[in-house]
Amino acid sequence: MTENTTREELTKAGIEWLEQQVESGREHFPKVFTIISMNDYNLLGMMSTRLNLKESKVYLKDIAELFGLPMKDISPRIQRLQDMGHVSWKHDKTGTYITITESGLKSMAAQKERLIDFIEASVKEYGLEKFKTLIEYRGELNRTMEKIVSQM
Repeated sequence: MTENTTREELTKAGIEWLEQQVESGREHFPKVFTIISMNDYNLLGMMSTRLNLKESKVYLKDIAELFGLPMKDISPRIQRLQDMGHVSWKHDKTGTYITITESGLKSMAAQKERLIDFIEASVKEYGLEKFKTLIEYRGELNRTMEKIVSQM
C-alpha cells in the first residue's frame, strides 16, 4: 500500500472487485469467507444498507424485489440466516419482516475484517497500480457486455 492510498480506497476497490465476482456468479474464495458465506454476507450487507436508510426492519417482499427473486426462493436463505442466529424473522400487519441480530452484525464485522486482510495481502503481492487497473478494465468490460446484451 502506498502512502497516498488510504485503507478506505483500498477496501472500496477490493470490495468492488469481490462484488464483480459475485455478479459473474463465481465464489472463487471460499477460504476467505470462513465466518459466513459470500452469499450470506451479501444478503446481510444489502439488508444492513437498507436498514440504515429506513427503519430497523426490512420486509421480505423488499428483499425479494431487490434480488429479483420470488419470495419462495428468498425465504430459505432468510431461514438459514435465522437458524444461524444472524437475523430475526417476525410478522406484523404489513407483512413478514427481518431484523439483523447482534450476532449477525458481529459476524458481518468479523467477515469484513477478514476481507480487508485478504485484499491488503493480495494488493501487496500483486501491486496497487496493477490492481486498480484490473478493477477499472473489468468494470469497463462488464459495462460493454451489458450494453451489448441490452441491444440484443
